[in-house]
Amino acid sequence: MYKKNLLTLLLIFFVAVFGHAQVISKAEPTPQDYINLLNKQGYYVAALDMSAFEKDKYLMTPVINVYSNGELQCNLFEEFGIGYTNSEPRITVGIVPKSDSLIACNFQFDKKCSIGLTLPLKSIRNESDDSDVFFYKLRPFVAPAEWNENDVIPILSYSSAWYDPESQICRNCDEDEFDKDFINSVTFRKSSHVYVFGIKIRKL
Repeated sequence: MYKKNLLTLLLIFFVAVFGHAQVISKAEPTPQDYINLLNKQGYYVAALDMSAFEKDKYLMTPVINVYSNGELQCNLFEEFGIGYTNSEPRITVGIVPKSDSLIACNFQFDKKCSIGLTLPLKSIRNESDDSDVFFYKLRPFVAPAEWNENDVIPILSYSSAWYDPESQICRNCDEDEFDKDFINSVTFRKSSHVYVFGIKIRKL
């Protein structure tokens, strides 16, 4: 009788435990859920922490470099003569999709000062079916361990795919994050159109 009661109690215990483990409860979406959704739609924000820099002692200039098959073509802000001081402990660069062939970028240097551009995207030819394809991928850069004045500090890349004749597809696959050797990466060697968003810093 004792053994029978013990087995019954154990059975009730296991049913209660496993039954509880399989209960599904409603959960509210988190901010990260929304961030992931926005990223998949092409919206992206990258931030740099400038809190280690003495406030208002450095001048930052935005940079948008354009590359094609590993060659630097131009800096779209080359003639831009204005810089922003590091009055805030962080800066951000944001990307917003406008259409298949346009994106908008925005540099935010403090609560009031920002600058942005609307940038054209270029299609590539899918030789397997002779179609034009817009296929861009956004990848961040590793924050540099050290920097030199007036050197470009890259923050984000936005690169077009390239046609791979072996697999007969348009592809855009590479590392998830670029380091200082980015120019030798598959993306920069093979993509015909890459935007690199960054900054230059100099001490006042």
